Amino acid sequence: MTFQAQTGRFGETLAIALSSAIAALMVLSSPALAPLLARSYGMNAEQVGWYFAVEAGGIACAAIPAFFWIPRVAVRTINPVVGALFVVANIASGMSTSYDTLLVWRTIASLSGGSLMISGYVAMRTLPNHAYTIGATVALQLFFSAVMIGALPRLAATFGLRIAYWIAALAMLGSLPLLRISRAAPQSVSPAKADGGVGANSLRVIGVFIFYFAIGGIWTFLGHLGKSFHLGSAVDTVLVVAASCGILGGLAAAVLSVSALASIGLGAGYACLVAAITALIGVPGLIRYALGAFLFKFAWTFVVPFVLASITRRGGTQFYMLLMNVTINSGVALGPPCFGYLLDHSRSDVVFVTLGIACATISAMLISLPGLTRQSATVRDEDPERRLSPSLPTAK
Repeated sequence: MTFQAQTGRFGETLAIALSSAIAALMVLSSPALAPLLARSYGMNAEQVGWYFAVEAGGIACAAIPAFFWIPRVAVRTINPVVGALFVVANIASGMSTSYDTLLVWRTIASLSGGSLMISGYVAMRTLPNHAYTIGATVALQLFFSAVMIGALPRLAATFGLRIAYWIAALAMLGSLPLLRISRAAPQSVSPAKADGGVGANSLRVIGVFIFYFAIGGIWTFLGHLGKSFHLGSAVDTVLVVAASCGILGGLAAAVLSVSALASIGLGAGYACLVAAITALIGVPGLIRYALGAFLFKFAWTFVVPFVLASITRRGGTQFYMLLMNVTINSGVALGPPCFGYLLDHSRSDVVFVTLGIACATISAMLISLPGLTRQSATVRDEDPERRLSPSLPTAK
């Protein structure tokens, strides 16, 4: 099979990857954006957490209108509309003079961004290699987040917080011509009976929610933890390198998934995640903090494909994809305010870290329960392309 046949229609793949990566940029850049929000609006950690709840919650709520437009409107028709709305909302966010006005525009921006991410999944189903497309999307998300985390503190020192939103607007504006490339037609959104029964599938969904709840909370305040450990400006460098480690995690997962050791991926990923969070307990020095941050980001992007593959059903429907979109982004939305509350109201960071360890452990237990991962093994054997492409998630 030729490389062209493997990768499929390159223009459509590029459009999906770019639009999804740009749409998730604010959430992915949360470690750099959080301190800027705190300084600009005098917010505490809990308030910063609620800001990111709005960002991720809007992406989750995009699934609601998607139930209406997916069966009625072609992707190439909806994309330019929500793309333009995303640009306008980000420009307006940069011009906002009050926190309340900012939240209104962030809600609109995240809803439109979430719609772009959903349309990307709809379009991806028409391409010959789903794994290639989702791999390109995750790689771009991680690359953009690493660049943003590294550049934003310096740019904001000159231009203020607004530069973050204007970068997102400019990036999406440059991508608008690509958004009409997709050939995907309207598709049915109807629930299908899931394998394993209602109880088993409920446990799967809860496990995924808890996983993203912990990921969203810890990643958002990883920089805050570093500052509280009195590590100074080195924290910014650590976060940039940590974001880059996410790319390595995704690559490692892709390699392992096609090897004879694929069955250990889920357990190994969760073990690394627990070890990374544990490294943050107490008052670590720079080396332990950096190792914990690097391993956290690596483990997160390494285990995500195995988490999603383990709950994928054979022949999953658009309905199931929308359900997972709500589950993932609801977890990402609720994690930051809850973890922020702990930072503001507990006497030490031990409770914060302990919650992260507990969430990772419980999620691993729910996802790994006997009988829940059998279907993903069948998918791996019968259809390799489904292994890493059950949905189009935020890399976060």
